[in-house]
Amino acid sequence: MNIKTGTLTKNLLAFSVLMSIFSMNSFADNSSLEPLYSKSGQVYSDITIDAALGYYNGRELEEIKDIDAYEVLMDITVPVFDNTQLRFTWPAYTDGSGTLKNNGDIHDGQSTDIKGNGGTYEFMTLSLEYQLKSAADQDYNLLVYGGFGGRATWLETTYDDNLNHNGSLVKFGARYDRSLTSDSKVFATLEYRYYWDTDDINPANDNGTSFNIINLSGAWVWQSSAALSPVVELMYSTDVKSYHALSVVPEVIYTINPAVDIKLGAPIGISSDADTYGVRLGVTTRF
Repeated sequence: MNIKTGTLTKNLLAFSVLMSIFSMNSFADNSSLEPLYSKSGQVYSDITIDAALGYYNGRELEEIKDIDAYEVLMDITVPVFDNTQLRFTWPAYTDGSGTLKNNGDIHDGQSTDIKGNGGTYEFMTLSLEYQLKSAADQDYNLLVYGGFGGRATWLETTYDDNLNHNGSLVKFGARYDRSLTSDSKVFATLEYRYYWDTDDINPANDNGTSFNIINLSGAWVWQSSAALSPVVELMYSTDVKSYHALSVVPEVIYTINPAVDIKLGAPIGISSDADTYGVRLGVTTRF
């Protein structure tokens, strides 16, 4: 992976400073530990920020394969009413490299750098989330949501063939969580996405500018009396026809105080369409 040292250092430093600031906040309520990918089925009681620094290996897009890159992602969630919240998703930065496929260009088969203030499959998105069921009345939490977004900006390549020239998406989903015992909990998320007017990112590699994706994830969290909580998470993404990406993610959550959690996970691809492997460091803070 070809990453400029200055750029990497700048983003890692910014991420470290962000975590340091977050760790000073200890007044919010840690009502539910969340895995890295599967979110809770309840509306938050506090404004919540999720920031993540991740690395992935072996990602494939329409025109580029074997992508190794790191990315910076952020979620900001604001409760509006007792059962409603807004979530803003921002793919802040991507930097890496890959190999150009045989697209009939003179640069076919050559290595290319990839970088920019955006992501690949993640777009800048605003979602409205509504909690249908609460564990206070039932044995589980259930939340539904819908969102709309567009690509934040394109990703530059070495040969000036920018990725993600344009594109929009809508998504609809449901989140569920339930306590199994006093110290363990399960999470599940089902999400449908429709992308249109896109460029370069169709995972089916058929050059279609519009496509459907279904994301399914589930996790088990064991919250011990200690600060460390082990997690096992499964993720599956598919277009139903030809794209099937399955990964397992062992994780650990370290609770600094009731308002701050640090998370570390290592996604491992099980199917050929999934990223080969990766790592993600995340921080969740509540205000």
